[in-house]
Amino acid sequence: MDQTSKAEYQHEDLDQTRGALEASIAQLLADFEQLVAQERTTEVELQKASLDRQEQNKEFQAALSEQKATKRVLNIALNRMQQFYNKKQSLLQAEAKQAQTPPGQFQEYKASAASSPVLAMIKELITDSDKAQTEATSEEQTASNQYTKFVADSNASVKALQRSQTNKQKEKADQEEQLLTTKSEIKRSEERRVGKECRSRWS
Repeated sequence: MDQTSKAEYQHEDLDQTRGALEASIAQLLADFEQLVAQERTTEVELQKASLDRQEQNKEFQAALSEQKATKRVLNIALNRMQQFYNKKQSLLQAEAKQAQTPPGQFQEYKASAASSPVLAMIKELITDSDKAQTEATSEEQTASNQYTKFVADSNASVKALQRSQTNKQKEKADQEEQLLTTKSEIKRSEERRVGKECRSRWS
């Protein structure tokens, strides 16, 4: 291979290297922009999740407060009804003693406070209120745990994306430096080729 052919081969090789570097740099830039977009999307999702969690907790606190208030009212009602039935029972017992039932006869059975359907209904409502509070608290804890995990995972994802961005920037900077070097070599190669052509014409 003569010097001219060798120079042309080197020039073509440098030109191919330049093209490959330019394509790689363009791809690195596209990758970097995609990573930035992913980071922004993750941050937006974090903000939305935070707002949703605040709203969920607000609803939970309102529901819990309502159930506690309901239970207080029911307990007050239960205590008053128990007092009423106990007083009534005491009066009935006193009347029975005064009547002095003749021997061999049974007193008429009177329903006790404990057997009152009204009291039973109130107690059932209190039980339902306790159950609602327990379920709401359990659901709140589950939602809180899920949010905590989502935040941890999202933060880890953001850090990973940021590391990838840094690596892409470094790789892009390195290749841009290589591209500048390659362009300088191409320019020198072109100058040598032109110089040889000029010398060849004048020789």
